Amino acid sequence: MEANARLPKSVQLQFKNTLTQAANDQAERFAEGQGQLQELEHRLADLRGEVTTTEQNIVDDARQRADSFLADGRAAVSRNDAAGARQAIGALEALRDTLRQEYVLRLVTRPREQTGVWRIPGRSPGARNYYLIVEAVAPDGHLISVPVTSEEDGRTQEATKWGVRVSEDVFDQVRRDMNDDGIVQRNILGEKRRGRFAVDYLMPVMGGAILAW
Repeated sequence: MEANARLPKSVQLQFKNTLTQAANDQAERFAEGQGQLQELEHRLADLRGEVTTTEQNIVDDARQRADSFLADGRAAVSRNDAAGARQAIGALEALRDTLRQEYVLRLVTRPREQTGVWRIPGRSPGARNYYLIVEAVAPDGHLISVPVTSEEDGRTQEATKWGVRVSEDVFDQVRRDMNDDGIVQRNILGEKRRGRFAVDYLMPVMGGAILAW
């Protein structure tokens, strides 16, 4: 301060004004940041409400996940972590969208398209993996995309058509059904109902999938 006292008054005034402006800018940035965090917190609460109150058939596990994402987001807000709050928002949005989906898994039986395929796994050359080719069909009849992970290369992508791994017995049942008259009578492999995470399968499945064949 003694050094500053030797400066001309005009320079001291300019120095003081610079400090004041810097303090004001910092306060403004802090206020803006707090406002953004409040908006993020409101968005978190709104999304949690969308997940848990708009889906009448929601499963308990979905409520628990929604509450967990909400808690994560609020914890991020409390430590001024906007990125963490946005991550929780993204998780809630994905959860909401999944719960809203409604479709059946219909076997592909169109001419010149494969209904089932088998593959020889790379690590077991003496074995075979069997797959039924399905597509996700919404109640209005249009195809929808869902994320599918290939068990062959670990790749995940949105797909309207993919292969679901089944046992050889199930595979043969479908083949015999088709060979009877060219039509698969039982052509619905499973159903994804609104408010649920996963497909309820009408035939036994093995849990794997493929994206190419």
